[in-house]
Amino acid sequence: MVTTDAKNPFLRMLAYIPYAFVNIRAVYVVFVCWRKCRWWFRFQQRASVILSCHSRPDSLSRQMRQWQRRSVVAGIGSFLAVLAFEVADWLRWFDQDPRHWDMSYTNALEPLPIWYPVWLYIVIWNVFCAFSYFLSQQLYISLVLYGCISKALLSDIKTNLRAESKEFNSDKMSSPLKCVAGTADADYTSLYERIKKSKMRYMDILTFSHDLNHTYGNALFVIYGMDLITVCGFVAAVVANEERFLSAYLANAISVVVFGAYLCCLIPMVGAYEETVKVNFALHKLMEQLQSVFGAFAYQKEGLESYVAHFITLIRDQPVVFSGAELFHVTRSFLAGTITFVISSAIVLREVMQRTEDNHQVLATCNPVNTTAALLASAANSSWLTDFCTNSNHTAI
Repeated sequence: MVTTDAKNPFLRMLAYIPYAFVNIRAVYVVFVCWRKCRWWFRFQQRASVILSCHSRPDSLSRQMRQWQRRSVVAGIGSFLAVLAFEVADWLRWFDQDPRHWDMSYTNALEPLPIWYPVWLYIVIWNVFCAFSYFLSQQLYISLVLYGCISKALLSDIKTNLRAESKEFNSDKMSSPLKCVAGTADADYTSLYERIKKSKMRYMDILTFSHDLNHTYGNALFVIYGMDLITVCGFVAAVVANEERFLSAYLANAISVVVFGAYLCCLIPMVGAYEETVKVNFALHKLMEQLQSVFGAFAYQKEGLESYVAHFITLIRDQPVVFSGAELFHVTRSFLAGTITFVISSAIVLREVMQRTEDNHQVLATCNPVNTTAALLASAANSSWLTDFCTNSNHTAI
Protein backbone atom coordinates (compact mmCIF):
# COMPACT_ATOMS: atom_id res chain seq x y z
CA MET A 1 0.00 0.00 0.00
CA VAL A 2 3.01 2.27 -0.21
CA THR A 3 4.83 3.39 -3.27
CA THR A 4 8.12 5.20 -3.13
CA ASP A 5 10.77 6.18 -5.61
CA ALA A 6 13.52 6.38 -3.04
CA LYS A 7 16.90 6.69 -4.68
CA ASN A 8 18.49 4.40 -2.10
CA PRO A 9 17.41 0.74 -2.49
CA PHE A 10 17.92 0.11 1.23
CA LEU A 11 15.40 2.81 2.13
CA ARG A 12 13.00 1.46 -0.50
CA MET A 13 13.23 -2.00 1.07
CA LEU A 14 12.58 -0.58 4.55
CA ALA A 15 9.56 1.30 3.21
CA TYR A 16 7.93 -1.99 2.16
CA ILE A 17 8.99 -4.01 5.21
CA PRO A 18 6.28 -2.82 7.69
CA TYR A 19 3.33 -4.23 5.76
CA ALA A 20 4.96 -7.62 5.30
CA PHE A 21 5.99 -7.97 8.94
CA VAL A 22 2.65 -6.71 10.30
CA ASN A 23 0.85 -9.50 8.46
CA ILE A 24 3.46 -12.15 9.36
CA ARG A 25 3.13 -11.16 13.00
CA ALA A 26 -0.65 -11.43 12.87
CA VAL A 27 -0.66 -14.85 11.22
CA TYR A 28 1.93 -16.32 13.59
CA VAL A 29 0.33 -15.00 16.81
CA VAL A 30 -3.16 -16.11 15.75
CA PHE A 31 -1.74 -19.54 14.95
CA VAL A 32 -0.08 -19.72 18.39
CA CYS A 33 -3.37 -18.74 20.06
CA TRP A 34 -5.20 -21.49 18.17
CA ARG A 35 -2.47 -24.04 18.88
CA LYS A 36 -2.33 -23.33 22.63
CA CYS A 37 -5.89 -22.28 23.34
CA ARG A 38 -6.34 -24.92 26.05
CA TRP A 39 -3.31 -23.56 27.87
CA TRP A 40 -4.78 -20.09 27.68
CA PHE A 41 -7.89 -21.09 29.63
CA ARG A 42 -5.66 -22.69 32.26
CA PHE A 43 -3.73 -19.45 32.66
CA GLN A 44 -6.96 -17.55 33.09
CA GLN A 45 -8.02 -19.92 35.85
CA ARG A 46 -4.63 -19.72 37.55
CA ALA A 47 -4.68 -15.94 37.47
CA SER A 48 -8.12 -15.97 39.10
CA VAL A 49 -6.90 -18.41 41.77
CA ILE A 50 -3.82 -16.29 42.52
CA LEU A 51 -5.93 -13.17 42.88
CA SER A 52 -8.44 -14.94 45.11
CA CYS A 53 -5.76 -16.50 47.35
CA HIS A 54 -3.63 -13.39 47.73
CA SER A 55 -6.30 -10.74 48.12
CA ARG A 56 -8.43 -9.84 51.08
CA PRO A 57 -11.96 -11.30 50.83
CA ASP A 58 -13.55 -7.89 51.22
CA SER A 59 -11.61 -6.45 48.29
CA LEU A 60 -11.49 -9.49 45.98
CA SER A 61 -14.66 -8.70 44.03
CA ARG A 62 -13.62 -5.08 43.65
CA GLN A 63 -10.19 -6.06 42.31
CA MET A 64 -11.70 -8.53 39.88
CA ARG A 65 -14.01 -5.83 38.52
CA GLN A 66 -11.07 -3.45 38.18
CA TRP A 67 -9.05 -5.93 36.14
CA GLN A 68 -12.06 -6.70 33.97
CA ARG A 69 -12.55 -3.00 33.26
CA ARG A 70 -8.87 -2.57 32.48
CA SER A 71 -8.96 -5.48 30.03
CA VAL A 72 -12.01 -3.99 28.28
CA VAL A 73 -10.36 -0.57 28.09
CA ALA A 74 -7.17 -2.13 26.72
CA GLY A 75 -9.16 -4.02 24.07
CA ILE A 76 -10.97 -0.84 23.00
CA GLY A 77 -7.66 1.03 22.91
CA SER A 78 -6.08 -1.60 20.67
CA PHE A 79 -9.08 -1.47 18.33
CA LEU A 80 -8.83 2.33 18.07
CA ALA A 81 -5.09 2.11 17.42
CA VAL A 82 -5.56 -0.42 14.62
CA LEU A 83 -8.43 1.66 13.21
CA ALA A 84 -6.34 4.86 13.22
CA PHE A 85 -3.46 3.10 11.48
CA GLU A 86 -5.67 1.52 8.82
CA VAL A 87 -7.69 4.69 8.10
CA ALA A 88 -4.55 6.83 7.76
CA ASP A 89 -2.90 4.26 5.51
CA TRP A 90 -5.99 3.90 3.29
CA LEU A 91 -6.18 7.68 2.88
CA ARG A 92 -2.57 7.69 1.75
CA TRP A 93 -3.28 4.89 -0.72
CA PHE A 94 -6.29 6.78 -2.14
CA ASP A 95 -4.28 9.98 -2.57
CA GLN A 96 -1.50 8.20 -4.44
CA ASP A 97 -3.78 7.74 -7.42
CA PRO A 98 -7.12 9.57 -7.85
CA ARG A 99 -8.47 6.51 -9.66
CA HIS A 100 -8.43 4.61 -6.35
CA TRP A 101 -11.40 6.64 -5.17
CA ASP A 102 -13.49 4.86 -7.80
CA MET A 103 -14.73 1.72 -6.02
CA SER A 104 -15.29 -0.05 -9.36
CA TYR A 105 -11.73 0.55 -10.61
CA THR A 106 -10.17 -2.89 -11.29
CA ASN A 107 -6.49 -2.09 -11.88
CA ALA A 108 -5.68 -0.81 -8.41
CA LEU A 109 -3.00 -3.44 -7.78
CA GLU A 110 -0.89 -2.75 -10.84
CA PRO A 111 1.62 -3.99 -11.90
CA LEU A 112 0.28 -7.22 -10.35
CA PRO A 113 -1.99 -9.23 -12.68
CA ILE A 114 -4.89 -9.07 -10.21
CA TRP A 115 -8.13 -7.53 -11.42
CA TYR A 116 -10.11 -6.89 -8.27
CA PRO A 117 -12.32 -3.84 -7.86
CA VAL A 118 -11.25 -1.42 -5.16
CA TRP A 119 -14.13 -2.23 -2.82
CA LEU A 120 -13.33 -5.96 -2.90
CA TYR A 121 -9.65 -5.27 -2.25
CA ILE A 122 -10.60 -3.17 0.80
CA VAL A 123 -12.85 -5.93 2.15
CA ILE A 124 -10.20 -8.65 1.66
CA TRP A 125 -7.48 -6.57 3.29
CA ASN A 126 -9.57 -5.63 6.33
CA VAL A 127 -10.91 -9.16 6.90
CA PHE A 128 -7.69 -11.13 6.45
CA CYS A 129 -5.06 -8.55 7.48
CA ALA A 130 -6.45 -5.83 9.73
CA PHE A 131 -8.83 -8.08 11.67
CA SER A 132 -6.21 -10.81 12.17
CA TYR A 133 -3.77 -8.18 13.45
CA PHE A 134 -6.41 -6.96 15.90
CA LEU A 135 -6.88 -10.53 17.13
CA SER A 136 -3.14 -10.94 17.59
CA GLN A 137 -3.12 -7.80 19.70
CA GLN A 138 -5.45 -9.45 22.21
CA LEU A 139 -2.77 -11.99 23.14
CA TYR A 140 -0.26 -9.17 23.57
CA ILE A 141 -2.70 -7.21 25.73
CA SER A 142 -3.36 -10.28 27.87
CA LEU A 143 0.36 -10.80 28.44
CA VAL A 144 0.70 -7.15 29.42
CA LEU A 145 -2.25 -7.45 31.83
CA TYR A 146 -0.67 -10.53 33.42
CA GLY A 147 2.42 -8.38 33.89
CA CYS A 148 0.26 -5.74 35.59
CA ILE A 149 -1.29 -8.37 37.89
CA SER A 150 2.16 -9.68 38.82
CA LYS A 151 3.34 -6.16 39.55
CA ALA A 152 0.32 -5.47 41.78
CA LEU A 153 0.77 -8.69 43.76
CA LEU A 154 4.49 -8.10 44.21
CA SER A 155 3.76 -4.56 45.34
CA ASP A 156 1.42 -6.00 47.97
CA ILE A 157 4.18 -8.34 49.22
CA LYS A 158 6.59 -5.41 49.38
CA THR A 159 4.09 -3.35 51.40
CA ASN A 160 3.58 -6.20 53.90
CA LEU A 161 7.33 -6.68 54.36
CA ARG A 162 7.83 -2.97 54.94
CA ALA A 163 5.06 -3.04 57.51
CA GLU A 164 6.84 -5.91 59.28
CA SER A 165 10.05 -3.92 59.34
CA LYS A 166 8.29 -0.99 60.98
CA GLU A 167 6.47 -3.16 63.48
CA PHE A 168 9.40 -5.27 64.63
CA ASN A 169 11.97 -2.65 65.47
CA SER A 170 14.39 -2.29 68.30
CA ASP A 171 12.37 0.42 70.04
CA LYS A 172 9.34 -1.83 70.37
CA MET A 173 11.31 -4.83 71.57
CA SER A 174 13.36 -2.86 74.08
CA SER A 175 10.51 -2.56 76.59
CA PRO A 176 10.72 -4.74 79.73
CA LEU A 177 7.56 -6.60 78.75
CA LYS A 178 9.17 -7.81 75.52
CA CYS A 179 12.03 -9.31 77.47
CA VAL A 180 9.71 -12.05 78.64
CA ALA A 181 10.58 -15.18 76.69
CA GLY A 182 6.99 -16.21 76.09
CA THR A 183 6.11 -12.87 74.54
CA ALA A 184 9.17 -13.05 72.29
CA ASP A 185 8.24 -16.58 71.27
CA ALA A 186 4.76 -15.42 70.28
CA ASP A 187 6.17 -12.52 68.26
CA TYR A 188 8.69 -14.81 66.61
CA THR A 189 6.07 -17.39 65.64
CA SER A 190 3.70 -14.77 64.27
CA LEU A 191 6.43 -13.09 62.25
CA TYR A 192 7.69 -16.42 60.92
CA GLU A 193 4.23 -17.35 59.68
CA ARG A 194 3.72 -14.02 57.95
CA ILE A 195 7.08 -14.19 56.20
CA LYS A 196 6.35 -17.78 55.20
CA LYS A 197 3.04 -16.66 53.72
CA SER A 198 4.79 -13.90 51.75
CA LYS A 199 7.28 -16.42 50.40
CA MET A 200 4.49 -18.75 49.31
CA ARG A 201 2.79 -15.86 47.51
CA TYR A 202 6.03 -14.99 45.77
CA MET A 203 6.49 -18.62 44.69
CA ASP A 204 2.99 -18.65 43.18
CA ILE A 205 3.73 -15.51 41.17
CA LEU A 206 7.15 -16.83 40.14
CA THR A 207 5.74 -20.17 38.97
CA PHE A 208 2.99 -18.40 37.04
CA SER A 209 5.48 -16.11 35.25
CA HIS A 210 7.81 -19.03 34.40
CA ASP A 211 4.95 -21.05 32.93
CA LEU A 212 3.79 -18.02 30.97
CA ASN A 213 7.29 -17.49 29.56
CA HIS A 214 7.57 -21.17 28.65
CA THR A 215 4.22 -21.23 26.84
CA TYR A 216 4.06 -17.80 25.17
CA GLY A 217 7.67 -16.63 25.25
CA ASN A 218 8.11 -17.32 21.53
CA ALA A 219 4.99 -15.31 20.73
CA LEU A 220 6.27 -12.38 22.82
CA PHE A 221 9.59 -12.54 20.97
CA VAL A 222 7.85 -12.46 17.57
CA ILE A 223 5.55 -9.61 18.68
CA TYR A 224 8.43 -7.50 19.94
CA GLY A 225 10.72 -8.24 16.99
CA MET A 226 8.08 -7.58 14.34
CA ASP A 227 6.92 -4.36 16.00
CA LEU A 228 10.50 -3.13 16.29
CA ILE A 229 11.18 -3.80 12.60
CA THR A 230 7.87 -2.15 11.71
CA VAL A 231 8.76 0.98 13.68
CA CYS A 232 12.15 1.13 11.95
CA GLY A 233 10.42 0.76 8.57
CA PHE A 234 8.05 3.64 9.20
CA VAL A 235 10.92 5.73 10.56
CA ALA A 236 12.69 5.06 7.25
CA ALA A 237 9.55 6.23 5.40
CA VAL A 238 9.57 9.44 7.44
CA VAL A 239 13.26 9.99 6.75
CA ALA A 240 12.96 9.24 3.02
CA ASN A 241 9.99 11.60 2.72
CA GLU A 242 9.27 10.57 -0.87
CA GLU A 243 5.49 11.02 -0.78
CA ARG A 244 5.00 14.73 -0.47
CA PHE A 245 1.31 15.07 0.35
CA LEU A 246 -0.56 15.56 3.59
CA SER A 247 -2.05 12.08 3.93
CA ALA A 248 1.41 10.50 3.59
CA TYR A 249 2.80 12.70 6.38
CA LEU A 250 -0.22 11.86 8.54
CA ALA A 251 0.00 8.12 7.87
CA ASN A 252 3.71 7.93 8.64
CA ALA A 253 3.33 9.93 11.84
CA ILE A 254 0.39 7.83 13.08
CA SER A 255 2.20 4.61 12.21
CA VAL A 256 5.31 5.59 14.18
CA VAL A 257 3.20 6.64 17.18
CA VAL A 258 1.01 3.51 17.14
CA PHE A 259 3.77 0.95 16.83
CA GLY A 260 6.00 2.90 19.19
CA ALA A 261 3.17 2.72 21.73
CA TYR A 262 3.01 -1.04 21.19
CA LEU A 263 6.65 -1.28 22.21
CA CYS A 264 6.01 0.91 25.25
CA CYS A 265 3.30 -1.51 26.38
CA LEU A 266 6.14 -3.59 27.80
CA ILE A 267 6.43 -1.08 30.67
CA PRO A 268 4.07 -3.05 33.00
CA MET A 269 6.27 -6.13 32.51
CA VAL A 270 9.26 -3.99 33.40
CA GLY A 271 7.33 -2.91 36.50
CA ALA A 272 7.01 -6.53 37.63
CA TYR A 273 10.79 -6.93 37.60
CA GLU A 274 11.25 -3.58 39.37
CA GLU A 275 8.86 -4.66 42.12
CA THR A 276 10.90 -7.83 42.56
CA VAL A 277 13.97 -5.70 43.25
CA LYS A 278 12.00 -3.65 45.78
CA VAL A 279 10.81 -6.83 47.54
CA ASN A 280 14.44 -7.90 47.85
CA PHE A 281 15.34 -4.53 49.35
CA ALA A 282 12.45 -4.79 51.84
CA LEU A 283 13.72 -8.21 52.91
CA HIS A 284 17.20 -6.81 53.51
CA LYS A 285 15.74 -4.13 55.75
CA LEU A 286 13.74 -6.76 57.60
CA MET A 287 16.92 -8.77 58.12
CA GLU A 288 18.55 -5.77 59.77
CA GLN A 289 15.54 -5.35 62.06
CA LEU A 290 15.67 -9.02 63.02
CA GLN A 291 19.30 -8.78 63.98
CA SER A 292 18.51 -6.00 66.43
CA VAL A 293 15.12 -7.27 67.67
CA PHE A 294 15.92 -10.91 68.36
CA GLY A 295 19.49 -10.39 69.40
CA ALA A 296 18.78 -11.67 72.91
CA PHE A 297 17.20 -14.87 71.64
CA ALA A 298 19.93 -16.51 69.59
CA TYR A 299 18.15 -19.82 69.05
CA GLN A 300 15.16 -18.00 67.53
CA LYS A 301 17.21 -15.50 65.61
CA GLU A 302 19.18 -18.14 63.72
CA GLY A 303 16.08 -19.96 62.44
CA LEU A 304 14.25 -16.83 61.34
CA GLU A 305 17.30 -15.22 59.79
CA SER A 306 18.13 -18.34 57.81
CA TYR A 307 14.59 -18.43 56.44
CA VAL A 308 14.72 -14.76 55.43
CA ALA A 309 18.19 -15.29 53.93
CA HIS A 310 16.82 -18.18 51.87
CA PHE A 311 13.98 -15.91 50.71
CA ILE A 312 16.50 -13.25 49.67
CA THR A 313 18.56 -15.82 47.76
CA LEU A 314 15.44 -17.05 45.98
CA ILE A 315 14.52 -13.55 44.79
CA ARG A 316 18.08 -12.82 43.69
CA ASP A 317 18.44 -16.06 41.71
CA GLN A 318 14.85 -16.34 40.45
CA PRO A 319 13.33 -12.89 39.90
CA VAL A 320 9.90 -12.43 38.39
CA VAL A 321 10.87 -11.37 34.88
CA PHE A 322 9.14 -11.86 31.54
CA SER A 323 11.23 -13.06 28.61
CA GLY A 324 10.89 -13.57 24.89
CA ALA A 325 11.99 -17.05 23.85
CA GLU A 326 14.73 -16.85 26.52
CA LEU A 327 16.57 -14.43 24.21
CA PHE A 328 15.80 -11.24 26.09
CA HIS A 329 14.39 -10.27 29.47
CA VAL A 330 11.95 -7.39 29.73
CA THR A 331 13.79 -5.02 32.06
CA ARG A 332 14.33 -1.27 32.24
CA SER A 333 17.71 -1.46 30.49
CA PHE A 334 16.19 -3.57 27.71
CA LEU A 335 13.40 -1.05 27.09
CA ALA A 336 15.87 1.85 27.18
CA GLY A 337 18.04 0.01 24.67
CA THR A 338 15.05 -0.42 22.38
CA ILE A 339 14.25 3.29 22.42
CA THR A 340 17.91 4.15 21.87
CA PHE A 341 18.06 1.74 18.92
CA VAL A 342 15.04 3.34 17.23
CA ILE A 343 16.44 6.86 17.67
CA SER A 344 19.88 5.78 16.45
CA SER A 345 18.30 4.10 13.43
CA ALA A 346 16.53 7.34 12.52
CA ILE A 347 19.81 9.25 12.70
CA VAL A 348 21.69 6.65 10.63
CA LEU A 349 18.94 6.47 8.01
CA ARG A 350 18.89 10.25 7.75
CA GLU A 351 22.65 10.24 7.18
CA VAL A 352 22.32 7.53 4.51
CA MET A 353 19.59 9.55 2.78
CA GLN A 354 21.68 12.73 2.87
CA ARG A 355 24.72 11.02 1.41
CA THR A 356 22.61 9.42 -1.31
CA GLU A 357 21.26 12.83 -2.32
CA ASP A 358 24.76 14.32 -2.30
CA ASN A 359 26.07 11.51 -4.51
CA HIS A 360 23.27 12.04 -7.02
CA GLN A 361 24.02 15.75 -7.13
CA VAL A 362 27.70 15.06 -7.76
CA LEU A 363 26.89 12.57 -10.52
CA ALA A 364 24.49 15.02 -12.13
CA THR A 365 27.17 17.71 -12.07
CA CYS A 366 29.85 15.44 -13.52
CA ASN A 367 27.62 14.24 -16.39
CA PRO A 368 29.01 15.75 -19.68
CA VAL A 369 25.55 16.30 -21.17
CA ASN A 370 24.33 18.08 -18.05
CA THR A 371 27.57 20.08 -17.87
CA THR A 372 27.26 21.28 -21.52
CA ALA A 373 23.60 22.18 -21.01
CA ALA A 374 24.45 24.11 -17.87
CA LEU A 375 27.21 26.05 -19.68
CA LEU A 376 24.91 26.90 -22.60
CA ALA A 377 22.21 28.06 -20.22
CA SER A 378 24.69 30.17 -18.31
CA ALA A 379 26.05 31.63 -21.51
CA ALA A 380 22.57 32.45 -22.78
CA ASN A 381 21.87 34.45 -19.66
CA SER A 382 25.18 36.30 -19.65
CA SER A 383 25.61 39.84 -20.97
CA TRP A 384 28.88 39.27 -22.91
CA LEU A 385 27.13 36.94 -25.38
CA THR A 386 24.50 39.58 -26.14
CA ASP A 387 27.17 42.22 -26.70
CA PHE A 388 29.13 39.88 -28.96
CA CYS A 389 26.09 39.16 -31.13
CA THR A 390 25.28 42.88 -31.40
CA ASN A 391 28.82 43.84 -32.44
CA SER A 392 28.90 41.05 -35.00
CA ASN A 393 25.69 42.29 -36.61
CA HIS A 394 27.04 45.86 -36.88
CA THR A 395 30.25 44.67 -38.48
CA ALA A 396 28.38 42.61 -41.05
CA ILE A 397 26.26 45.62 -42.02
